[in-house]
Amino acid sequence: MAGQLWGWGRNLDGNLGDNTVVSKSSPVQTVTFGTNWSQVSCGLNHTASIKTDGTLWMWGRNVNGQLGDNTTVNKSSPIQTILLGTNWSKIASNGYYTAAIKTDGTLWTWGKNNNGQLGDNTITHRSSPIQTVAGGTNWTQVSCGYNFTAATKTDGTLWMCGQNSSGQLGDNTTIRKSSPIQTIAGGNNWSSVAGGQFHTAAIKTDGTLWTWGTNAFGQLGDNTRIHRSSPVQVVGFATNWSSVACGYTHTAAIKTDGTLWAWGLNGYGQLGDNTIANKSSPVQTIAGGTNWSKISSNGYYTAAIKKDGTLWMWGRNFFGNLGDNTIANKSSPIQTIAGGTNWSFAACGYHHTIAIYENTANQLGVNTQPLAGYNSNQLLVQPKININDSVGSVVRIAANSVSVAVQSGTATLSGTTTVTAVDGIATFTDLVLTGSGNVTLRFTSSGLTLVDSSSFTVSLTLPIIPKRSEVSNNIPTSSQLNIGELAINIDDKKGFIKKSDGTVLNIFNGKVADGGSF
Repeated sequence: MAGQLWGWGRNLDGNLGDNTVVSKSSPVQTVTFGTNWSQVSCGLNHTASIKTDGTLWMWGRNVNGQLGDNTTVNKSSPIQTILLGTNWSKIASNGYYTAAIKTDGTLWTWGKNNNGQLGDNTITHRSSPIQTVAGGTNWTQVSCGYNFTAATKTDGTLWMCGQNSSGQLGDNTTIRKSSPIQTIAGGNNWSSVAGGQFHTAAIKTDGTLWTWGTNAFGQLGDNTRIHRSSPVQVVGFATNWSSVACGYTHTAAIKTDGTLWAWGLNGYGQLGDNTIANKSSPVQTIAGGTNWSKISSNGYYTAAIKKDGTLWMWGRNFFGNLGDNTIANKSSPIQTIAGGTNWSFAACGYHHTIAIYENTANQLGVNTQPLAGYNSNQLLVQPKININDSVGSVVRIAANSVSVAVQSGTATLSGTTTVTAVDGIATFTDLVLTGSGNVTLRFTSSGLTLVDSSSFTVSLTLPIIPKRSEVSNNIPTSSQLNIGELAINIDDKKGFIKKSDGTVLNIFNGKVADGGSF
C-alpha cells in the first residue's frame, strides 16, 4: 500500500523529516510531501523509507553515517542514499545503522559497525551502503536489533551478525560476529524475525515462535528470567503466531486469530494490559479483540494497526511519540490524535514514530496470495483501485482495467494479464507466475484521467509459501480466497469453500488425515 508519511515524537535530530528540530506530540507530515510512500523503519534517532518507485530516502541523526549519503551530517528532511537506484524493496533500522534489501535479493548495510552489525567482516563504520560479506542474491527479509542484524534467505535459513553479549545471535555463544552466521537451531523454515536491544524473536513457517538473548525482564516469554544463547519456544508452544516485534526489553506478537499478545518489561505500560507489572509469559492487551493486523515496537512503547485501519499506541511517551498530544505514558492502547481508519503501516523509533496514511486518490494497491498447495506459483491476485472522497476516506467505485507485467527478475506470466475492475477490485483468478528467485511485478491502472493514472510494484520471492489459514470456522481474508475458490491448509488440515452466494462450507474441520479425500 502507499500513502502520505506522518511523524510525531522526538525530533531533536530532524528524525521526523519536517525540516525542523522541534519535537511534536501530534502527527505532522514530512517536508517531502507526496502520496507514494510504501515502507518505513525507524532507528534510534533516524528514519528510512521506501517509495513505490523503489527509491530509498532517509533523514535524522547521521553521526555514524546511518543515512548512507557518505556524510555524517544530520538531515531534517528526506535525502536519498548515495547509492541511489529505484530497486530498493525492504528496509530496516535500529540503533545507529540501517539495512536494506534490493529487488535483486542483495543485502546492503551502513552506519555504525562497532560490533560487526553491518556483516562486512569488519568493525569499521560505513557512511554509504556496502554488501554483507555473505553476499548472495537470495535475501528475503532483514531486521535490525540495537547492535545486531538478522536476515532470512529464500531457502528459509536465518542468519545473524553483530553484538552477541547476551546470546542474541542464537549460536550458543556470547561472542560477537562481524559476518553472518546461522543460529544453532539451524533449519530452513524461518519465515520472519525481529530484533530488540539484546534479544531476538522469530517465527517459523509452522507458526511456532522462538526467542533468544537476554531475559532479565521475561522478554523471551518462556516463563523464566534465564538468558538464552540458543532459541527457545515461547511458553504455550502455540503454532498460530503470524507476526512479531521487539522493543528494547519487551516483545509483542499477533496470532493468526487476530489477537495481540505482549510480554517482558512493563514499567511504562508497553505491554498494554493496563498495568506496569512485568510479564514473563504472553498476556493480551486490555483492548482485546481479534482484529489486530500489524505490530511495531522499539524502545519502551508499542504501535499496532487494526484490520479497520485504526492506529493504536501505548507505553513510554516522553516526547509525544504516542501521538496523542500529551507526554504522559499510557498502559493501555489509545488512538493517535489524528484518528482515521486509513493507516497502513507504522514504525517505532526510540522516541519517535513514523506512519503511512493511505489517503491517496486513485492509488492502486495490490494483494497477492498463492493458491492452495505448498510452494505454489499460481496466484490469486487482487489489485484494488482506491478512490477517495473529499475528506480522504477510501471508497471503491472504480470500474477500470488493471494490467500486470514482469518488471524485473526471471519469471513469466501466463493467463489473462489485463482485467476489468468491478467496484474497484480487479481479480486475476487465472494468472500464473512461473520462475524462481526475486521477481518484481508492476500493476498499472488505466481508464482513469491522466493525472490520476497510477501503477504499483510488488516484489515476490519464488517459490511462494502460502499464508496459514485463520482460526477454525473462519475463512481467510478476501485476498486469500475468491468467490467460488477453494482454500486448503495442509498443516492445519482445514479447508473452506466460499460459494457464489457467499455461504462458507468447512470441508475438513481438522478431521482429514494427510492423503485423505473429500
